Amino acid sequence: GQEFPGSACLHFGSCHSRTTTTTTTRTRTMHRHVSLLVVVALLVCGVAAAASPDKPVWPTNFVSPFGLYVAFPSVVNGSADFYYKYDSLAQAQLIDYQQHCIPLVHWDAVGHPCQLFFQPSGIYVHQPATGLECCQLVADVGAVPPEFLKPFTFDSVQQNITDMYGDSHTTNYWNGPDDFAYWTDATTGFD
Repeated sequence: GQEFPGSACLHFGSCHSRTTTTTTTRTRTMHRHVSLLVVVALLVCGVAAAASPDKPVWPTNFVSPFGLYVAFPSVVNGSADFYYKYDSLAQAQLIDYQQHCIPLVHWDAVGHPCQLFFQPSGIYVHQPATGLECCQLVADVGAVPPEFLKPFTFDSVQQNITDMYGDSHTTNYWNGPDDFAYWTDATTGFD
């Protein structure tokens, strides 16, 4: 390995002075370092921009309309209202399915309206059309706490998600336990 002056001229057919070759090499190396720094800076900015948004916490008392969707039998945007109260005096919620009930209630539940009442002792169902006047559906399952998104992880921002009124939103998509998913408006944080 010893290099002799002018050896580049003999082997590669072009003659550069050693100073020019060294300067060119240093310049290329500097450009590579600067390019690497720019790429790293862009990646850091991208990661910061994609950071998980704050998890919304529900208020302790509210009423909200929503649309029921069931895959089978098919229900698309069935009218429903969600009543919620969670404080030191009461941990309760009422879901009023005005057109179709969820299929877990009764084999013929989807064809009829129903109400589900959640309190600490369990979930109770009221669906007169199927003979369920007020029966405990599940024991020891109550209202969800206001910070129920705590075990969820932010997955992605999703574009053009349509709400029950047909309005399009950019949403934060959250993955939860047991394949449960939840969407919140990316701008307001609301459901």
